Amino acid sequence: MGFTLSFDASTKAKKGDVRGLLHHVARDVDKEQGREVRHSNELIDGSRTADNETGVWDDKTGDWEACTDTRQIEQALSARLATVTKPLRKDAVVLRPLIIQLDPEWYAAHQSEDERDQAALDMMEWAGKTFGRQNLVYVSRHQDESNEHLHMGFCPVTEDGRLSQKDWFSSPARLREMHQDFREFMRDKGYDIELERKKPGKHAKRLPEAEYRDYAELERQRRELADREAQLAEREREARERAAEAVRRAQEAREATQEAKEAGEALRAAEEAYKAAEGRLSGGVYDWLKGKQLKNGHTLMDAYLAEQRKQPQQQAAAARRQLPDERLYAGQARPSGRSLGD
Repeated sequence: MGFTLSFDASTKAKKGDVRGLLHHVARDVDKEQGREVRHSNELIDGSRTADNETGVWDDKTGDWEACTDTRQIEQALSARLATVTKPLRKDAVVLRPLIIQLDPEWYAAHQSEDERDQAALDMMEWAGKTFGRQNLVYVSRHQDESNEHLHMGFCPVTEDGRLSQKDWFSSPARLREMHQDFREFMRDKGYDIELERKKPGKHAKRLPEAEYRDYAELERQRRELADREAQLAEREREARERAAEAVRRAQEAREATQEAKEAGEALRAAEEAYKAAEGRLSGGVYDWLKGKQLKNGHTLMDAYLAEQRKQPQQQAAAARRQLPDERLYAGQARPSGRSLGD
């Protein structure tokens, strides 16, 4: 008895759907980067998601290379759309996600990893021949669900530079021809595939409408996560700035306190020196200074001592002016009513 296969291209994605779609398709990439998103599909086994493999088309190498960030796929899609000769409509379908798989019974009968790898490569070859390799901006091999299958992102750009999905999906009859061509291709590759057209079994993978609607929800979750990370980073930055300002003010307070202390000590030393100088003045000089009257009624001795005291007093006053506001020690008042010391 031969095996069946299935090929689904029923989903249409516009630009606004792409990012959410990629979070579903390239969930192994998200997991690797530590930003895994919750998925509504209950068949997904998160413990096996790391076994998935996602590649992105690279124009330079002309092949799919390992994807390490979903933004690489967005860039590959943008590069492909840049080859379109006419401006894109806002509602243009930029991707037709493809889902391709063999009968689960085939995988049950072929446990060899080499055989399964080759099957994936052969299905990718058929898709490249049918839709154009350069139009397949991503390919993802999912092994974290009940049945292994391939996801491929088809950007429908024609050889003459038009964005036109209808050139491939013009009618149900054209889609049936693709299915038949797929069966014959895999049969020619040596797979025991039934050529007779049959209704796909329950195993056939589809992209349910509910899951498609979840793309917007996935994107909303991603934006919320990014916003929370940005808010946290901003709060950390503000906290660092407040801490640095507190350290700076504390240092200024310590320096001003030290200056005041030194000025006070200098004043006391000066006063002691004045007293000693006054004691040393004796005889005719002392009497002369005491007796020399000035116009303001003071003696020259009074003026001498006042002048000697003036400089250290000025220094002490200057040092006191350098002391920070006393609020610094009680805590800087803040608009919220709390202080830095709270």
